[in-house]
This record gives sequence, C-alpha cells and structure tokens, in this order.
Amino acid sequence: MRTLTLFIYLFLIKVTLVAQLPESNIFQLEIKKDAQGNIKLQHLTLLTSLNTQGYNNHPHLAGDSLLFYSSAAKGASHPDIYKLNTSSGKLVRFTDTKEGEYSAITMPNKRDIGVLRMEFWPKDTLQRIWSLPLNGQNQGRPILTNQTNIGYFRWVYDQGVITFELGNPQTLWYRRLDENASVMITSSPGRCFRVTENGELYYIQKAKPGEPSFIYRTKAIYSTESPKIPIIMPLNQQEDFGILKDGTLIMAEGAKIYQFHPDKNANWELLVDLSNFPLKKITRMEINGSENKLVLVAQ
Repeated sequence: MRTLTLFIYLFLIKVTLVAQLPESNIFQLEIKKDAQGNIKLQHLTLLTSLNTQGYNNHPHLAGDSLLFYSSAAKGASHPDIYKLNTSSGKLVRFTDTKEGEYSAITMPNKRDIGVLRMEFWPKDTLQRIWSLPLNGQNQGRPILTNQTNIGYFRWVYDQGVITFELGNPQTLWYRRLDENASVMITSSPGRCFRVTENGELYYIQKAKPGEPSFIYRTKAIYSTESPKIPIIMPLNQQEDFGILKDGTLIMAEGAKIYQFHPDKNANWELLVDLSNFPLKKITRMEINGSENKLVLVAQ
C-alpha cells in the first residue's frame, strides 16, 4: 500500500510536469574529431522550429538521423512523443494519449521503444515504463508493472534496466525486466545517468552535508559488492551529462559545453561557448551511436 507521503510527492510531480511545462527547444551540434581524437563541436541547428514557444525535451537519437522527443504546444496539458528525421525534416507524432509521455529510449531488441508514461487514475498517479512497438501495431504494455514511481530509466543489455525512483529520498536501482531480482545502487542520485556499451553505469551522487557531489562509475548489472569509482565533481552542481565511447564526459553550464577524460584532463575543459546564440541554459544532451551528432535541450 502506497504511503500518503509518496502519494503527495507524486501528485506534486504531476502538477509540476502537467501544469508548468517550461518553454524549451532542442538543438543539434556536429561532432568532429581529428586524428588524435580531439573533439570540436560546430554548426548549431535548431531542430524544433515548428514549436519554439512550447515544450521540447527528453531527446533520444535512434541511429544517426532519427530523433524521438517529448513535445507539447504552449499551454498544452501534457506532452506526447514525436519522431523527427533530422536529415529529411519529416516529423511524425508517435503517441497521442490522454497521459503524458517522456523519455523515449529504444529497447535493446530494436523492435520496441520504452517511454515513461504518467498514468492519471481517479485516486492516484502512476509513473511507469511502457514498451511500445516501433511499427505501431499495438498499444504496448507496461514493464515492471509494480514500479509506479519511476522518474527516469536506462536499459541494461536485454535483461535489465536502471531506474531512478521518486521518493524521500530518491533512489537508483538495477532491476531485471523479469522482476526476479533488484538491487538498490544508491540514494540521493542525480537525475542523469548513463549505461555504456561495455556495461558500465555512470551516475551523479548528490552531496551529503559537508561533502561534494561526484560523478561515479560502477557496473550496470549491479551487486552490493560492485565498487563505486569517483570520476570528477560535476560543474557547479549540474545534473546532466553525456558520454563518448572512449569515456569522455560532456557537460554544460549555462551556454558553455565542457569535456573531461580522466586520462587526458586535469579538470573540465571548454569545448564550445554558445553564448552568442539564442539559448541560455543547456540541460539534457544525447550523442548518437556514430558519435558525430550531439543534441541538447536549452531554454
């Protein structure tokens, strides 16, 4: 039975997401690498020109030119998932429901996509992961049906998922999709975390009183014996970051984007300053599999 405290917390999250969707847009940068692996970001492009005064967030690059993201027109009560071909410019509405959908991420089987759906029931609000077929042949189904307070998630191969779960405190879990096993990784994590191709999990551990926050690395298929290795402090307590296959972390503060690699850099190093463009605060970012495109959310 859910506690009254958790119910109130989820209700407040619902009110925040539905009634106060912030104006935000999605941009794209090209990633260029030289022979030594040095990175350059260039050619900023606005991808959400059809809805510049609305809500555009939670981008996910499926392949090199297919972008899924959450979008709602200004004043709309909830977002749906849209699919944009960034090469042709073709835009398709992928979901059209009474609920709100966020955080679309292609599933490891490549046939389905997972979304975070906010389900509005008469006496409660559920936040669950749903699996939807990419071909649209059916209505999909919920995954981890008993986990109804999920805020964010990332797939771990084809058998598991990392879940950021709402509560007091918030927690980060590894859960098998068959629901036969689950292990809590940490409490009070940041909202952003990444699972690499080689099965490592990068996440932000928020600061305890008197201690700094850190980005940590551990095994994505987690056990209580898995070591947690501190990497670097996030920029000024920022929560969003991306990661390249070689372990380079990408993070923004304001309109500036930085990089850090533990074997190459002593601290965060400036990659590009976008202050001259019409954006003020960069938040979420995603890198495609070929590592030649970076999409970002900015206000």
